[in-house]
Amino acid sequence: MMAGVSDFCHKKGTGDMEHAQKTTAVGMKSEFPERFRNGFLWVLVAGDFAVFMLFAIIGRASHELPEDTFPLLAQFLTAAPFIAGWFAVSPFFGMYSAAKMSTWFQVLGWVVIAWLPAETIGLILRAIFGGRPFIFTFALVTFLTIGLMLLIWRILFWRLIFRQGATA
Repeated sequence: MMAGVSDFCHKKGTGDMEHAQKTTAVGMKSEFPERFRNGFLWVLVAGDFAVFMLFAIIGRASHELPEDTFPLLAQFLTAAPFIAGWFAVSPFFGMYSAAKMSTWFQVLGWVVIAWLPAETIGLILRAIFGGRPFIFTFALVTFLTIGLMLLIWRILFWRLIFRQGATA
């Protein structure tokens, strides 16, 4: 998960720079405000995790699944295959790198590209460990719902950190 993180978290250049900078492949600079530099990765990871947990909470409630003795554990176990799929795949697509967050359009593209194989892994894990059959409509709804939730979260993150943070 640390691939691309060290270049993102360290200042480029020397001196008393106010912002850490990263030059992207197209020559654009992504600025990551210093006040968030050290904690950004954990905020991004926590937000991603929260997306999957929220999906499980909504899904379990909408299907009126019975309350368990430990509801948070039940929700985690529901989300776990997709959490595992996302965190197994996303670092390979640079989802925790500033280079993949230069513009909101870039965030959108990379989330979609990374989510497709991550969801596939999640569906496979769900079938193996949860004994659940593959159902196309579930796969489609899951892809669209979690994908949209990840997009909203990550574009909000981009907006707050890269857009407003650059002027702070």
